[in-house]
Amino acid sequence: MLQTTVKASRHFGNILSEFIGKLASTVDIAKLPDHLRRACIAHGGALTPLNEYIPRMRESDTEEMPVSVPANKKRHTKLVSLSGHLFDKFLINEALNIIEAAGSSFHLVKCQVGQNTDALSYSELE
Repeated sequence: MLQTTVKASRHFGNILSEFIGKLASTVDIAKLPDHLRRACIAHGGALTPLNEYIPRMRESDTEEMPVSVPANKKRHTKLVSLSGHLFDKFLINEALNIIEAAGSSFHLVKCQVGQNTDALSYSELE
C-alpha cells in the first residue's frame, strides 16, 4: 500500500512540475491557458474572482444562529439543495450570488465534493 502511495505522489508531482514554472512566473493570470487560470485560487495576495465565495462559506459555517427573533422581524428559513458540478462549473458561486442579491444570507449545512471529474458534488444551504 505504501509503495502505491509513493508512486501516486511521484506521478502527481511529475505532472504538476510541468506547470509550476509557468504558474510561478506569471504576472497576469488572464494570459494563462483557461485550465490553469481556473485552477488559481489566489493571485497577487487576493482570491481570484471565481473563489471569492470561500470566505462567505467559511463565515456562514462559524456564525451562530440567533436563538430568538424579535416579534417585529419574521425570519424565514429555506433549505436549498444543490447537486451537480458545483465547483468545476462554478454553480456554487452563482447560487450564493443569487441568494445574496436577494438580500438573504446563507449557512452551509452540508457539502460533499465529488472526487473526480465524473463525480457530482452536493451541498445544502439554509
